[in-house]
This record gives sequence, C-alpha cells and structure tokens, in this order.
Amino acid sequence: MARRCGVDESHRYKRSQAGQATREFQLLWEAKNRRRIRLINKKYAEGLDARETDELKTLKRAFAAYMETVAPRDGGVLDEQYARLEKLKLKLKKAKAERSDHG
Repeated sequence: MARRCGVDESHRYKRSQAGQATREFQLLWEAKNRRRIRLINKKYAEGLDARETDELKTLKRAFAAYMETVAPRDGGVLDEQYARLEKLKLKLKKAKAERSDHG
C-alpha cells in the first residue's frame, strides 16, 4: 500500500525545494558578483578588451536589477548618487590633467 504524503510533509518538501532554489540562486549570484568585481578592478588596473567590456555591462545591469529587487531605492536617492558620481568623475579627470601637466 502506497503511503500518501500528509499536508505537513508536502509543505515541508516544497519549502525545502524553495530553500534549495534560493541557495542555488544565491551561489550563482555570488559567482556573478565576484566576476563583476574582478572586471571592475581589471578595468581600472589595466583596462578591458571589448568582450570583457560587454560582459561587465551585462553584469552591471544584472546587479542593478538584483539590487532593485532586494533593496529598492527611490529615485531621489539615485539622482543624488548619480550627481555625486559625476562630481567624482570630474574631480578625477581634473586630477589626471594636473598630473599630466606637471609630469
């Protein structure tokens, strides 16, 4: 005689399956994020080739989408961060120009 799963056993199995899928997703995301970070570091240390540049763009989009799901931000905060980033880029550009003028 076949034993039927009770409601509790079935629920536990589904929860276990969901937990496994979540762990697998997290491990996959961590691997993608490590790759993203390596590419960012390489970009500033020695530069990227065209394939790596495309890969980094894809990973950055994936990261932004992931962050929007786990920690959404309102547009005002993003606008402030973007403005700050642009100021930092300008400051870096000026510093590089000054170094090249003096060296």
